Order: sequence, then C-alpha cells, then structure tokens
Amino acid sequence: MAKNGGFQATATPLVSETAGTRLALLSPSRIDSRHPLRRHKTTLRPQYEAALQDISARPEIFDVLFCNERGEICEGARSTVFVERDGRLLTPPLDSGALPGVLRAELLASGQAVEATLYPADLAGGFWLGNAVRDLRPARLQEEMPCNAT
Repeated sequence: MAKNGGFQATATPLVSETAGTRLALLSPSRIDSRHPLRRHKTTLRPQYEAALQDISARPEIFDVLFCNERGEICEGARSTVFVERDGRLLTPPLDSGALPGVLRAELLASGQAVEATLYPADLAGGFWLGNAVRDLRPARLQEEMPCNAT
C-alpha cells in the first residue's frame, strides 16, 4: 500500500514442481534481522529478488536460504526453513529475521514445530522448506558454503 492509500495487486502463475527433495543454496550475503519490515510480508525484498534472479537459469534450485548478521539461518527467499530433530520441527525464531508465515504459525500453534536458533551446520543432514502455498517438502543444500558478511 502506498502512502496515499493506493495499492497494487499482482498475481504470478504457480509453476508445477516435480516430486522429491527440493534443492537450495545458502546465500553468501546476510540479512539484517533488526530491519523493521522483516516482520511483514512485503514486496520490498531486494536481496531475495536478486537471489531468485541469480537462480532463474537453474530450475533444479528451488530456493536460496539466508543467514542474518549473527550467522543464524533465518529463512529462504520463498520459504520457511524447518529442521527435524527427535520428531519435532525446529524453525528459526522471529528475532532471527524470519517472516511470521502462515504455515510456520500453523505448525507452531499445533505443537508440530518449535522455535530454535539454527546455523548452517544444522542443515547438513537435510531439512524441510515450506510455505502456505506449497506446503512442507524435504530439502537439502545443493552446494555447501558459509554465510559471509555483506
């Protein structure tokens, strides 16, 4: 919504996916977890859009995951990150810079997920990516690389 009260709605076709494990990359750039818009779904997402543009020629890569300034996993450019431990899903806390997404909220409210600080090493054994549109799917990193400072 613009300051003058105007708004614009857009729609994008949902591209079908093959079944199986999603592949993701870990972005070398970090996000600022303290940015006030981190708590809101917004179109002001230059880092995420640039990352998705970078993988546009690589259809096998579903998402790019981001760390924050502390090196903690926060979220993907298009999905929430979950790591399974002892039958429960762990997902980054909001103060990591994660968006309070619909699927995330549902899994937290049902007790299927709890918040936990996650680091890139926690993704090594595989993880889950999810959002309200595409649900929860298994994932793994295509390439291992650390989160670097921007």
